[in-house]
Amino acid sequence: MRQINDAHVALPGLAVVEVAAADDETAFAVQDLIAARCAAAAGGPYDPGA
Repeated sequence: MRQINDAHVALPGLAVVEVAAADDETAFAVQDLIAARCAAAAGGPYDPGA
C-alpha cells in the first residue's frame, strides 16, 4: 500500500478516491464515512459491462 501524505491546496477541486474492499457492504460503509465528512457524490457498484 502506498503512503498517504497530507496535501494543502489553495483552491478547492476534484478528488477521486478509489476504495477496494472485500465486499459491497464494506465499500459502501467507507463511502458513507467519506460522504458524511465532505461533499461527495455517491457511486454504485462497479460494473465492468456497463
